[in-house]
Amino acid sequence: ADRLGAQVDAAEADVERLSAGRGAKKHRAEVEALEASVRRHKWHVARLEQIARLLDNSVLTPERVDEVREDVEYYIDANQEPDFADAYDETMDIFEGLELGAPREARDEGAVAR
Repeated sequence: ADRLGAQVDAAEADVERLSAGRGAKKHRAEVEALEASVRRHKWHVARLEQIARLLDNSVLTPERVDEVREDVEYYIDANQEPDFADAYDETMDIFEGLELGAPREARDEGAVAR
């Protein structure tokens, strides 16, 4: 979650930089792509925080969480690649097998983009 949090911070800084000044319209597509990336990252961070709480409360076992570890690591490592957004399937939930339900933030704010 820390690495994704750092990626969120960097992307938000890029959005601010690209949105400022006269060149803002020129960078609209890049800003939209960064904003979509931030939404995806925040959704994943919320899921990881939810998993941590469930582990702390012994609702999930470490063995169950290990089932998604490889997919999470791939997302964290590969999401910075230029073609990742094109290949990313918004409908696929890498956490689905853990049957988590909606993260608290999603329930509070409505649907969150994956």
